[in-house]
Amino acid sequence: MNAILTGTALSLHNLGLAAGFGGSLYGQAALHPAVTTIEDTKERGAILHQAWRNYSPANAFGLAVVSLTWLAGRSAISGGEIDDETRGLVIAKDILVGIYTATGIGSIVVGLQASKNNPPVEVGHEAAAGASEAEAKALKTVGLLGKANIIAAAGIICVTAILNVKAGRSSKWALLSKLLP
Repeated sequence: MNAILTGTALSLHNLGLAAGFGGSLYGQAALHPAVTTIEDTKERGAILHQAWRNYSPANAFGLAVVSLTWLAGRSAISGGEIDDETRGLVIAKDILVGIYTATGIGSIVVGLQASKNNPPVEVGHEAAAGASEAEAKALKTVGLLGKANIIAAAGIICVTAILNVKAGRSSKWALLSKLLP
């Protein structure tokens, strides 16, 4: 495979992960706690929902790039060409990319649906008084999906780093890894 194409795919893969992981982590760790200084829970909810709606296109792009670059690279090898340890890492990444993609898409879809009426928010993804039961359930679901998405992204980042180190140590794996982002 062309080194420029492979390098571009790996760069896009990593940028997609950075966008998804960084944005979601920022939202959970910084944005949600910061808006609790807004006393009106309806206004707090409106700001949070607008922020996440604004972030959704970047998050969706990141999810698509991560998934598509991994799928394209992964389809180029069967896995039988590598040692058992590396094959296990590749399969682990397959699973993590699947979880990352599913939780990311789920979070975006449920989040956009839940935020249509700007339900009031207590803190994070916890609905405040005045939110309907369906809105409260949707917000809770988005919060759980978001946390799972962050964990899956962190796992992908770690496994990718290990695979990159292994590629540098093995001439056989280095040759095959040129096909994977």
